[in-house]
Parts: sequence; structure tokens; C-alpha cells
Amino acid sequence: MSSLTLLNILADILTLSIAGGLIFAVLVQPHRTAQTYAFSVFGLTVFVWAFVSLLLHIEGNPLGVTPLIDTQLRASLLALIVASYVFFMTVFLQPQARITRVFSLALPLVLLITLGMIWSGAAFEQTADEVAVTSLGYVALSFAIVYLFYVFWLVLSSARPDSNMLRIPTLMLLSPYLVNLVAELRVLPVDIVLIMVSVALIGWVMLRSQVFNPLRDLNDDSTSPTAIYNRS
Repeated sequence: MSSLTLLNILADILTLSIAGGLIFAVLVQPHRTAQTYAFSVFGLTVFVWAFVSLLLHIEGNPLGVTPLIDTQLRASLLALIVASYVFFMTVFLQPQARITRVFSLALPLVLLITLGMIWSGAAFEQTADEVAVTSLGYVALSFAIVYLFYVFWLVLSSARPDSNMLRIPTLMLLSPYLVNLVAELRVLPVDIVLIMVSVALIGWVMLRSQVFNPLRDLNDDSTSPTAIYNRS
């Protein structure tokens, strides 16, 4: 096993652990909201993507897939990650801009078109030595990039106090799709590491919002002069 393959496998395992741990952490809470389930869907897509990536990196090709199917699987799961992240951020930030409705209504259609281009053979083509991205493949990639820039705009324009903490992870989530435009970087675990770190940061913001901030507010209320007076 080469050092590069080992590095990819370690990154896959770390991503699996982080995504699975965050899903458990938010779902184990007694008070669950739409934000909880939306984040769980996002975390689940990352978990499945990391699991499939791990299987594809194991020597011996246990899935028995061709390089073209390998690329199509990865591209499909990355598209699902974008769609689930857009869905989560829409629920979490609750933007009121009119353009939000347009992007939200178009999301399922754009996802179906993207998956259709991927699996119809329009996005990728198998050459003698490698899998090449076609012109329509770059169109599909641009869909993901446009939607992630849209989410970044939502973060910048949000009035939520904790939205500032989502700027860096959103940009980090955007980076893997830009990295895939460079053929020399596709063999490196750049996309895995960036998605892993961004999911960890997004999960931390979610836990702060759903768990730590309510506990702090409850503690502040219990130590307020009014609460102390009522107990006395």
C-alpha cells in the first residue's frame, strides 16, 4: 500500500468518525428541531461519501468498479453533499430574501439534472489512460460552485450572531470543487481533508446553537437576581 493511499484511507476514517459523531451528538438531544434533522441529513451524506471513498481506496477494488464508475460515484455524492448543505443552511439561517425561494425551488431540479449528466455519460468520458471531464461535466461542476457561493452570500447577509463562524467552513466546502478542476490535485486527499474540517466546524456551530447556548442561557437565568429572590 502506497503512502498516498494510506493517507487517503486515514482521511476517510477521520471524516467518517467526525460525521458519525456529530450526527449522534445532535440526535441524542431531547429537544430536536428542523435544524437538527437538516444537519443530520447533511452529516449523513458526508458519512456515506467518506464510507464509499474508503471502499474505493482499499487495495484490491472490493467494489469491483471501473475508473469511470469510481468517478461517477464520487461526483454524485459530492453533488448530494452540496444539496444537503444548501438545505441545512436554508433551514438554519432562515433567509428572507426573495432569491432564496428561487434557489430553493430550483435545487431539486438542478440536482436531478446534475445526476442525470453524471450517469448518462455526458459529464465524464473514459479515455485510454484516465477519466476526462467533458464540457457538460464542467457545467455540472459549475452548478455546485454557484450554489456554494449562494450559501456563502446567505452567511454574509445573515443577521444571526453565529453566522460569522460559518464563513470559513463554507469557503472550505467550496474549495474541493475548485480543486477538482486541477487534474494534478485530484489524486491527493485535498477534498477529503477540506470537507472533514468544514464539517467539524459546521457541526461545532450547530452544537453551540442547539446545546451549549441554551445551557448557558438557562444558567444565566438561574443565577439572575430575580431567580435567586424567587428561590429565597
